[in-house]
Amino acid sequence: MRKRYLKLALLFFFTFICQNVKSQSGIYESYVIIDSGSGNNYYDLNPHTQTANFDFNGTNLGTFQSTDSFVLSGGQNNIYKCGTDDVTSGYLNYRIYPTGSPSGAFVSIDLSSNVQNFFGAACSGSGDNQYWTTNNANINILAGLTSGIDYTIEVYTTADFTVGGVPNPFPHTINDGGANFSASFRVDDPPSAICANYIAQLDSSGNVSISAANVDGGSTDDFGIASMSLDQTSFDCSNVGANTVTLTVTDNNGNVSTCSATVTVQDNTAPTAVCQNATVVLDASGNGSITTSDIDNGSNDACGIASMSLDQTSFDCSNVGANTVTLTVTDNNGNVSTCSATVTVEDNTAPTVVCQNATVVLDASGNGSITTSDIDNGSNDACGIASMSLDQTSFDCSNVGANTVTLTVTDNNGNVSTCSATVTVQDNTAPTVVCQNATVVLDASGNGSITTSDIDNGSNDACGIASMSLDQTSFDCSNVGANTVTLTVTDNNGNVSTCSATVTVEDNTA
Repeated sequence: MRKRYLKLALLFFFTFICQNVKSQSGIYESYVIIDSGSGNNYYDLNPHTQTANFDFNGTNLGTFQSTDSFVLSGGQNNIYKCGTDDVTSGYLNYRIYPTGSPSGAFVSIDLSSNVQNFFGAACSGSGDNQYWTTNNANINILAGLTSGIDYTIEVYTTADFTVGGVPNPFPHTINDGGANFSASFRVDDPPSAICANYIAQLDSSGNVSISAANVDGGSTDDFGIASMSLDQTSFDCSNVGANTVTLTVTDNNGNVSTCSATVTVQDNTAPTAVCQNATVVLDASGNGSITTSDIDNGSNDACGIASMSLDQTSFDCSNVGANTVTLTVTDNNGNVSTCSATVTVEDNTAPTVVCQNATVVLDASGNGSITTSDIDNGSNDACGIASMSLDQTSFDCSNVGANTVTLTVTDNNGNVSTCSATVTVQDNTAPTVVCQNATVVLDASGNGSITTSDIDNGSNDACGIASMSLDQTSFDCSNVGANTVTLTVTDNNGNVSTCSATVTVEDNTA
């Protein structure tokens, strides 16, 4: 229902053919004047004679809102006075009621506010013809009417007259063959648009659509709703939060009302967290680290990812092997997903092995030994040393001199390094020299001799004796008697020992 300010000027028009030949006056034409917002329109009440005006009887005057101004401005009687009869007044009579339920008394509008003579009507000669008009009654027909009802406005006109100066008790009346003239109109207010707020959940693709029914909170209309529409029905991630939408309700008469609702768009879909395993190789200091990009394998969210984090990013020797880490993915709307991955920590750095040379002095039995601590000179590894070993730890006389040994260092994760050192084996033990006395009998020529074997009584050395010698091996007559000799024993490594023995020289030759 379009909003109009309507002034209804009901102007009744009717051409009356007087059936009473005695009547010398009557109503020639009647009109009702309607102003529907664009000025007065004259509606013809004449059931027999057509004019250029609108016909009133049976006309649909339109649809109006109860707030419109639908005004009955008045009416007009065009009368004739052909003899001694004199028209003394004119009236427009009307009543309004719901269509199909005629009720209520007629209300009269006096038409005598403007009376003018005109010529050429029913009388000729000296007869008077007059317009009896009122067009400023300004009666709002809609006052007190209820929306949602079709109404009828029923009218007729009358004119009082005298005959020979005596009032006639029966006024002239214009109607449609005994029935009054009637037209219809409808009172239809705009629909009552009632909105309800709505919560819309985005789907996994970040989209959601709503319909007018989601926002309608029970909109109504007297004559039924033709359509409801929304100014926005599709939402995506950019609309998360409160959105104002307008519901437009159109009734079956084209009247429109709107209301606003808040559509709260929510993203409750957690991101898709996708993990991949990773390997971390510790550096020389025994440390390693990862970032989310090492574990993330294409995590995604329709509304975008705000952040990623790991519950562990730093690793050291204590983490060597398989470690489970959790990747936490948070989308732009605070939804969280996690996934787990295995981070394999490897220690591939060999230990730092440091060697030092060593000297081994054989003992009296010709043996000597070393340990790793004799050769290690501060070998180290960030993850710790599990073991050290030497390829040779025992030495004997056969090793006297420079010997190359290899130190093998194994760290706690099985990495191995080696280094070489020189082990100098020394034999510093003098031989054990054992002497025995001996007797030399001079021969006939007065001479005699001995060897080391005559004096040696079991001299020995763990590394072996290289030589024995005596400081005197020959004797003669001058030596008859006791003589001290020295046995010198030299071992294979140049160590020397001596002992003394008595050699008794005898001359037994006669």
